[in-house]
Amino acid sequence: MAFKFNKTIDGESVEIVLESLEGANFSNGDLKGVNFSGATLRGACFFKADLRLANLSNANLSNADFSCADLKEADLFQANLTNANFTTANLKRANLFDADLTGADFEGANLTKTDLRWANLTNADFTNVKYSK
Repeated sequence: MAFKFNKTIDGESVEIVLESLEGANFSNGDLKGVNFSGATLRGACFFKADLRLANLSNANLSNADFSCADLKEADLFQANLTNANFTTANLKRANLFDADLTGADFEGANLTKTDLRWANLTNADFTNVKYSK
């Protein structure tokens, strides 16, 4: 399955087509508002990526690295995030409703107003997180 999305680069709209997203490296990427809903992104690296307002609902993001990433208001509804790394990530107002966060690492992350209802938090690490409803 190919994933297509448009990004503006140097003032011009460019269509980006990705055939496989497993293990992809999006480090420092500008992915604001991207739609990866239902995608398989196992082991992908989003280190310091801008994922504000991104749609990652129902995606398989197991073992993905979101360390230092900005996921403000991102939609991760029912996403598979087992063993994902969110160390010092910004998840302010993100939707993690019914997500599988088994073994995920949130050390130092910002979880202010993050929706964690019905999420599987088994063995997740919440050391030094910032959280408020």
